[in-house]
Amino acid sequence: NLVANLVANTLASALTVDLADAGDNAISITTGTFTTSINDSAATDTITVIAAALADNALLSTAGAGSFTITGLQGNLSNTASGAVSVTLADNTDGLYTVTSSNAITVNNGTAQIGDTITLAGAGAKTVNALLANLTLHATNTGTTNVTTGDASLTINANAAAGALTVDGAALDQDKTLTLAGGANATNATVNNLVANLVANTLASALTVDLADAGDNAISITTGTFTTSINDS
Repeated sequence: NLVANLVANTLASALTVDLADAGDNAISITTGTFTTSINDSAATDTITVIAAALADNALLSTAGAGSFTITGLQGNLSNTASGAVSVTLADNTDGLYTVTSSNAITVNNGTAQIGDTITLAGAGAKTVNALLANLTLHATNTGTTNVTTGDASLTINANAAAGALTVDGAALDQDKTLTLAGGANATNATVNNLVANLVANTLASALTVDLADAGDNAISITTGTFTTSINDS
């Protein structure tokens, strides 16, 4: 029945927080270092979760009808909340993150590093912003995934059962390489605003590439194994 703010950044115990409906529609929760569950958010409430203390590989669970804004996450997330949910990642020790959501969610790369791996799971649609890490789409990631990259060479690997993938590569410089892998003939992969190089030789999805104007007047594309369209050269 919590409507006040909660600070637990030095708590080492597993933490469960059951919320009530806050009159000002805002609750702030600073997690401890171990497994944390935040439940029963009200539809009109926005829950701010400061997760910087949560250990690498520890699980944060969020649920209810409200919205969540999660920052500083080094661990993993399981979300069933039906409001607007966003999570911003923080650099961790093992370079691995798993974000599972049954509903739509926004994942911000934050300070996750080049070469790290973010795994997306669950049926909710995913929006990924400023991606620098590598991305894996789990078999349960059956909703659409929309990615806006940062400026780093990276790999997106989709399970054959994963949903459609769209990548906006406008931030990728000409000396970078985007690698797409996995997928299936029944799904689509679309890359927009590309001036970087593209390697998709192990991609089984139908591929559409919409190009932008490369300053060095050269773009290299290695196709996948299925239908491929390259436009706007």
